[in-house]
Amino acid sequence: MQVLPIRSTYRWKGQVTRTREHLLLIKTRAALASKATTFIRAKHQYELPEILITPVTGGLPDYLKWVTEATQSVVKSAVK
Repeated sequence: MQVLPIRSTYRWKGQVTRTREHLLLIKTRAALASKATTFIRAKHQYELPEILITPVTGGLPDYLKWVTEATQSVVKSAVK
């Protein structure tokens, strides 16, 4: 997970809004995307938080293996 301070400009309900925010990047498996989305929506203060799910089509094999191993306990607890 990474949290980066950013400045955002966007149109919301007919108004241009400029604000400081934090961009949250989460790396997980596709099987956990729905669970992550549900958690973020429940905790986020915005009515419509930006949640984008990007499929991974490749990557360093050792890194992808690490992601799988690092999320194994989440998958096991979801199955219970």
